[in-house]
Amino acid sequence: MVEIGAALTALRTAYDTAKAAKEVNDQASLNAAVSNIMERLTSAQFTLTEVLQEHHALLDENRRLREAQAKEARFDQYEPERTERGAFVLRLKPSSTEPDEILHAICPDCREGGVLSYLSEDEYGLSCFRCKYYASKKARPPRFKKRSRIVSPRMV
Repeated sequence: MVEIGAALTALRTAYDTAKAAKEVNDQASLNAAVSNIMERLTSAQFTLTEVLQEHHALLDENRRLREAQAKEARFDQYEPERTERGAFVLRLKPSSTEPDEILHAICPDCREGGVLSYLSEDEYGLSCFRCKYYASKKARPPRFKKRSRIVSPRMV
């Protein structure tokens, strides 16, 4: 980290040199003093520019960390819940709901990626449209009933 003390020292030295230059009567000494002052001021300006750049970098990092912390805080209001068939979802805590908010669940896979993705729920399970995660609640009935085959005498 660039020290602001270096800039202050350079400014103090330039000030002292300027103060001493007031007493100088010969032109060569005066030119040397002015040159020294300019050198010290340039050094101080360079150091302060570095400090300013570092300050802006720290502000940007602070902003990014605050945003990440706020983004992560969104998930604090959810708790893991196991469905009847053993799958996991993240369900909104009842204590975290607002009066007009509906109890819902979010996808645990999307949450790991930092994305808040609501699950669509029906009587058989919960599904995520974003990543296609599916948490089964109960078994689905068979789609087609098996028909008994009637064997005709000609087929035998």
